[in-house]
Amino acid sequence: MMTSLDSIDHSDQSSVGVKPPPLGLIEKIWSVVACNPKLHTVILVVLPCCCFFRTLGSYFIADDFPEIAYISGVFHGRTDLFFSNFTGNYMQVSGMKVYRPGMFLTMVIDFLCYGAKAWGYLLTNSLYFTGDVVALYFLCRSLTKNWPLKNSALFALFSAAFFAVNPLHCETISWMVGRGDPISAFFYLLSLVFFVHSLSKPGIALKTASLALFAIALSIKEMPVALPVVTSVLPVFWLNDTTTRKRLAAAFRFSLPFWITVAVYFVIRYLCLGTIGGGYVGGVGAQQLSAMLRHWADLDTIQRMFIPVTQELATQSVLSLSALRALNIVAVSLACLRLLSGCWSWRWTCLMAVLLFTTAVPIFQLWGIGPNLEGGRFYFYLSLPLSMLLPLMLFHPQENQSPIFGILKAAINPGKYGLALTVFSIFIQIALVALLGRTTSKTNMLWVHAGKEDFHLAQECQKLASQTNKEKRILVLGIPDDYHGAHLILNSTMFNEMLRPPFVQNAVADRFLTTMPFMYGPEQYVNGTRLKELLSAPNVVGPYVWLRDKEKFQKVDLLCTAHHADCILVPPAIYSTPYVRKDRHASQLYSVFLDNLDIDPLAIDSIELELDTKQSSDEPLKVYWNGELPISDEAKDDFHAEQFLKSARAKSITVRLGHYWRWYACGRIKSIELVFPHAEEYQIRSIRLLPPSVSAPVLTLKSGNKYTTEISSKPIELSLDAGHVPGVASLQLEIGKGNYFFDNFQGKDEQEAVAFKLPLSASSKSFSLDSSSKYFPYPGYYQVRLRCLDQHGIPVGEYSDPVSLWR
Repeated sequence: MMTSLDSIDHSDQSSVGVKPPPLGLIEKIWSVVACNPKLHTVILVVLPCCCFFRTLGSYFIADDFPEIAYISGVFHGRTDLFFSNFTGNYMQVSGMKVYRPGMFLTMVIDFLCYGAKAWGYLLTNSLYFTGDVVALYFLCRSLTKNWPLKNSALFALFSAAFFAVNPLHCETISWMVGRGDPISAFFYLLSLVFFVHSLSKPGIALKTASLALFAIALSIKEMPVALPVVTSVLPVFWLNDTTTRKRLAAAFRFSLPFWITVAVYFVIRYLCLGTIGGGYVGGVGAQQLSAMLRHWADLDTIQRMFIPVTQELATQSVLSLSALRALNIVAVSLACLRLLSGCWSWRWTCLMAVLLFTTAVPIFQLWGIGPNLEGGRFYFYLSLPLSMLLPLMLFHPQENQSPIFGILKAAINPGKYGLALTVFSIFIQIALVALLGRTTSKTNMLWVHAGKEDFHLAQECQKLASQTNKEKRILVLGIPDDYHGAHLILNSTMFNEMLRPPFVQNAVADRFLTTMPFMYGPEQYVNGTRLKELLSAPNVVGPYVWLRDKEKFQKVDLLCTAHHADCILVPPAIYSTPYVRKDRHASQLYSVFLDNLDIDPLAIDSIELELDTKQSSDEPLKVYWNGELPISDEAKDDFHAEQFLKSARAKSITVRLGHYWRWYACGRIKSIELVFPHAEEYQIRSIRLLPPSVSAPVLTLKSGNKYTTEISSKPIELSLDAGHVPGVASLQLEIGKGNYFFDNFQGKDEQEAVAFKLPLSASSKSFSLDSSSKYFPYPGYYQVRLRCLDQHGIPVGEYSDPVSLWR
């Protein structure tokens, strides 16, 4: 192991006038297996097929629906939609600023071939990903052509194999819109392959092909933008038999066209988008930027990069996770042995540093991998050099003669131990590839399940629409947005597009009413004011709640008997004897259980607590509830509300239960449990259940739809109602920034997207909001909400449900 693998292969030892000894059967097999590029290519094609073959049985999810609908519009007379992708933002997505005409063309081609058949688009993703795996193999072979043959071949094989079985790629392959990374990476890798070959072969053909492939990759996604840095470094370290000055001159000559291409790209990008940076904008972008430093310092993200196992799978298979960690430890130990024995070089260290840097910098704003590998698609490019690290250390030939790095060279006899250590390292890597492949297959099934649930949801919606009077509109709750990290339906736009052609033959979207967010936000929140109003409308039926374990809708009967109910004071005897419960981390939690209740969720909106505590906590107070309709074991933990305790002193805490759709999903409420965060002591002075009229003011639009409208040149007329909120002396109106959504900052007041505050008289019933650019400076979505203030300007009660505006 401590020398090149060719030291054990007689076929490579022939010299002038010396006849090599005949090969034995085992040596022949070894030679074929270790060096045959055709065999390696077959293996590398089979690996992604084994991990992702179930992908083709999935369906569209999340952003797939509006993007396919956009393409469909192009083929139904909207040619402006086609050309705008070459002169402006990608598909005019308001929450992003990106320039991706190449990606748009791939979807147009797929629509021509497959229409709205999901398997065709997913097949394209899979084919390009397989192409990435093979292209990475040949890139590694090109970069190591001066190595002994078997070292080069095995390094390339295992680098590509680790890339093929990386669980972080499930989001990219099984989500149609994730295709930007595998498709652009295919052209990026081919560009590098041609570039490396052009270093040793004269002529302009290879250089031109490399540059053209780079331009194509850039048009698909921004990730290859740092490739000129790589092309500047490669000639310096990879050109032999020349002086340093000549290598630097060659690096400038070879890389200059790539730098010019990037400069032209940024000019085009600026002209089309009005910005050089781009990416996510509005509240989504602000959240990413505000948490950027914390995410880069997150050790969990680093761990998931090397041991990418979802939280769901980790709890199901502790043994597999332990085996994966153990194999990684053994493999890294072997790699360290090789490094200490001299299997190391400065040029490969520099190249790997450059590759890691150039693939990590473009995702500086997006850094972070969730517990269920959410956001794994952003690491697609970074996973290319990461997949090369371990094979590089295990198969790099021994060339460094420095005594510092040759400590073990004399201690380990290559002739005696080299073959055994080499074979052992190969088996360790095979075991790692097999275990990662199994993990990837299981992780990918989460995404496949998400697609299938979307398909069944669409079918059940059509069935429900056919069984309901056509004059009635159907209110639905619980439209799933996530399945253990895999996306489903993230907002009302996606839900509506799913129920229109080309996805269904007959459009039924207009038959349904949802309380989902405009763009992106926590799925648990709902506009309770609008929900109650819809349920009281004579032409609305429901609500129907989606049961994901049964994949069907269930009707919930909510007959409000007291819309203006009085406050309910909970008897002290109920909460004077709290009990201690344990969470799954064996921590003590202070808990109060309110039993024998019979609450109409339409009549009660909040729970208010007066309490004393000696200790503050960064964790929220949680309120759980059970109703007359059974809740599946899988969903029980989701039926709760949260409120943060921000100081350790006597206080009044109000939890807005009516702001959670699950509050209305289990019929009449029979019990409530209050679970306090970790603290030494809580003393509850009172608990009250509050009706909507005393918990929050009401804010609506005077004309048209009461909760949404398009911003025009006319003033926006708002209707204000403080109800009977006790202690109100004035009102405060808050206007969010463009594409900021209040629910995205729940419990984090320091990050609230508040632009302006307008104090109003408590007696006011209306307010005219100027629609000028002062409040709404650029196109996008905006929200406005209301809050009551007491005579000292201190907030009273909760915020109103917001109204949404768009320009």
